[in-house]
Amino acid sequence: MRARPVRAERGSLPVVMMAILIVGSLVTVLIGTIVVGQGQTRFDQGFEQSLSIAEIGLERMVYQVTSREETATFSISETTVAGGRYSGAAVRTDRTWRLTATGVVDRPCPATGSSTTTPCRSDRTLTLTIDIKSLFDVAAYGRTQVDLRGSNTADSYRSGTLSALGVFAELTSGANICRGAVPADPFSQADSGSTRMCTPTGKGVVATNGELFLRGGVIDEVDRAEIHFAREIVADPLPGATGVCTGVSATCASPKLAYFEEPIATEPDPVLPPPGNLGSFPGTPGTCPGAPVGTTACLPPGTQIHTNMTLDSKTFIQGTPQNPTIVYLTGTLTIPNGEVVNFRQNGLGNWVPKPAPGLLIFSAGIGPALRFGNHASFSGAVYAPRATFAGGAAGNIYGSIVTGSISTQGGWNFHYDEALGDVDTEARFLVSGWAER
Repeated sequence: MRARPVRAERGSLPVVMMAILIVGSLVTVLIGTIVVGQGQTRFDQGFEQSLSIAEIGLERMVYQVTSREETATFSISETTVAGGRYSGAAVRTDRTWRLTATGVVDRPCPATGSSTTTPCRSDRTLTLTIDIKSLFDVAAYGRTQVDLRGSNTADSYRSGTLSALGVFAELTSGANICRGAVPADPFSQADSGSTRMCTPTGKGVVATNGELFLRGGVIDEVDRAEIHFAREIVADPLPGATGVCTGVSATCASPKLAYFEEPIATEPDPVLPPPGNLGSFPGTPGTCPGAPVGTTACLPPGTQIHTNMTLDSKTFIQGTPQNPTIVYLTGTLTIPNGEVVNFRQNGLGNWVPKPAPGLLIFSAGIGPALRFGNHASFSGAVYAPRATFAGGAAGNIYGSIVTGSISTQGGWNFHYDEALGDVDTEARFLVSGWAER
């Protein structure tokens, strides 16, 4: 009998076992990869979502600051929203806010060594800065033109300091008007070309986004001149830049003249008055506590709305930096010839300007809506970005004036009150420095 042949299949079993082992390992690795990938996807989603939630918290605080709902340091407790939760803090230091918000998202993720799940936390923190920018930061500003002729001057002083809580600390050392070393009375010397502040602070700036003419040696009589939105000197000016020094070589070559690429922003333009229209001022004087003898009209603290307004030496301004008189005009502001507005007598009997933040005027007037007569003096701040200021033969403004254009024929003196830099009324909020911490 012939023997059966031995088939060459004895080595197949180990091969099959090896293949099964390899396939099983690959399946295990693949399943693990899928599980890890799913976890990573969930983490990535949570990571992105926590950023969006932090932005919600940040936007809430920005609104609270810019709407003036909050005026001092505050915090937001943990707040739940769709998909997660946020918390935040806003710290105010003088004229700057620092905002911080954290967004948190919880997502299920595999627990080590267990088939159950536990929360996977993803959190991200955002910060930004908000600067409070007063509308009044120069002595005199004309958006399209500043044209000052001989005997015009610009200097500065500080009547006091207004804290973030609205408390005003008045300074007396810089309040007197000086002519040389002798305190001057503006009722008799308001038109003096040498009228200066006793303790000038060197920040008397005249500025424009357009054409600058400083004639008759005026550049020597101002602390500084600025051309913004400059189409010359500044490298790579913005498209459509308008700022230029024109016509006076001594001005254009002066080291006191500075050029800037960015324009001075007159926003809002104009400030729109609240609802209501009380007609022209003055009206019936009524009760006027503390008014000097001869008062014929009172301008109380708080918001006033008028079409046209005439102010003179017999108008008693009751506003203070802590509780200012805030006037919204739709028409014309007039100060007649020789009138002195918002002054008081000091201990020596001299008339000195009251702190400028006590009288804030916002005008929506267009064209010749600022009528300041010959030898007039005014203490306060005027924001009229669509109006022109011509002025009479001479006069003084203690505070700040923001206009569409300025063109004077005589000796006007602009004295910037640095306390206006602390004014929050109608201030702009400049947001910058957005970053992830």
